[in-house]
Amino acid sequence: MFLIVFFISSLALFAASFGAHFYDELDLVNHFAPYWLTAQIGLCALLLFIRREKRMGAMAAILMIFLGAVGTFSARVLPDLTTTTHGTAQIAARTISLVSFNVSMDNTSWREAADWLLKTNPDFVILLEATKLAFPLIGELQTKYPYLVDCLPAETICPTLVLSKTPPLRSKGLASIDPFDRQSLSAAFAVFGIEGRQIGIVATHLSRPKIPALERPWNQPGKQVRDISDLTRFIHSLKDDPIYDDLIVAGDFNLTPWSVAMRRLDQTLGPARVTRSLPTWPALRWTVPILPIDHAFLGAGLTVHKVSNGPALGSDHIPIVIELSHRNAAPTVSKSQPG
Repeated sequence: MFLIVFFISSLALFAASFGAHFYDELDLVNHFAPYWLTAQIGLCALLLFIRREKRMGAMAAILMIFLGAVGTFSARVLPDLTTTTHGTAQIAARTISLVSFNVSMDNTSWREAADWLLKTNPDFVILLEATKLAFPLIGELQTKYPYLVDCLPAETICPTLVLSKTPPLRSKGLASIDPFDRQSLSAAFAVFGIEGRQIGIVATHLSRPKIPALERPWNQPGKQVRDISDLTRFIHSLKDDPIYDDLIVAGDFNLTPWSVAMRRLDQTLGPARVTRSLPTWPALRWTVPILPIDHAFLGAGLTVHKVSNGPALGSDHIPIVIELSHRNAAPTVSKSQPG
């Protein structure tokens, strides 16, 4: 009976995993692929080499699942586990540091977060889910980062924002309507000058993957699909802008590297992903982060030196720290554009 259940459940997982290429809702299975694939490989090895199953039909089924799991793991998961996130600038240039942190809308540990961010002292800070509970944190940070760009063009603070030590040369909120209710992409764009160079930052918070039972209408693409489309469209609109090659796109993508949606984004966004398999969620005090869903993408004019995790700071996400620099010494020349 166990073998029948194991065989059927394994086939169902494989079908959902590959079915995500056609139905976005099935991609939820892929976010946990390293864990169920590892379980399949382990169980198959146990049955093949320890239990030594004698029935030919059962042996063939177990071997098929084993090979399928190993092949899927090697193709989908292993590349992000083995690819380095470290790089070297072609010409020595000033190192730029950025922290992206989903503070969580119900996080009350703002003092702990403020102390760590001020001590880390990055050039730029991206905050996500910065609701009213985060206002004390923002106020404390603005002693060192007095300039703020958020995702709405209105005066009210939007939950996705960029804090900086220097004023933006231009900026734009990318949310069209209330991002708190996930009615539009929650993202902000800003260009900054840094020692004669320019760098563009797109702070991003994508919606969660669609769960049909929770998100209506069930027969239409989910909010995450809409957000990915809107983000990609905006990045592509910058292709004729000199800042395009010097872009950082960072934030909470709610996507793991081995999901179909992230593989598509890797191919279509433009800037290249430099985050790999650093788990950032869930980071509650009684849990261990198991999913890498916070990411950063860099334009071709930038090179990454190091990507690392920060500590747990009361949020369900761990912050990510990106150290990078420009690839060459030629300054970016910006077109005059309205903010």
